[in-house]
Amino acid sequence: MQKKSKIEAMSLCAKKFAHWDKLRTIQNSKIISSTYVWLFVVPLAAKFLSKINDTFKITTDGIVYEFVLKLPFSWEVFFYSSLCFVIGNILYVVKAPGLIKDYKDYGEFIGSRRNLRHLSKYKTEKYKQHLRKIYDEELAHNEMMEQLVRNAGIDKKQSPKKPEEDQFWEQYDYLNLEYEYYRYVCTAFYAIGFLLFSWVIIRNIFWVLTY
Repeated sequence: MQKKSKIEAMSLCAKKFAHWDKLRTIQNSKIISSTYVWLFVVPLAAKFLSKINDTFKITTDGIVYEFVLKLPFSWEVFFYSSLCFVIGNILYVVKAPGLIKDYKDYGEFIGSRRNLRHLSKYKTEKYKQHLRKIYDEELAHNEMMEQLVRNAGIDKKQSPKKPEEDQFWEQYDYLNLEYEYYRYVCTAFYAIGFLLFSWVIIRNIFWVLTY
């Protein structure tokens, strides 16, 4: 039972990590941006080194110094790590909801002098369908309540509209979970990229400590 609860906790943590706002943080990080260079450096270096010998020897005072010019394996790993990050970024740019890509929270939204009119531009078709469903349910409920109120002879005041901040967060939280499949695929590429990147860092630290 305890083992099952741990698995459920890990699964819940993984699902939270796969939300679009978390992926936004990864996509905007400097580490991810800096790895783009490996997509260009590694192929160019490989092409250059393929045209020369794997080793280069220099003799000085009868001592032969041998330099290995073969492309290090860690460079290849960096390349695949960068490739994973790039694929993850492409999925994020293409599929992440515009509201989450543009704003981190409500403070940033109003700081850009936006209002409900601007918020409506970020509604996806799926979210509009969600709102229509809620509206139909509320309409049916209100009609039933109004009938009960009229029968009881009580004056019922119209319920106030939700504050702008509440409307923002309702839309933000809903969009944060949209396109579940692409969220998980994007998360997987980021995770693989980080694993490969970490492997190279740990391997080089180990090599320095044991040299």
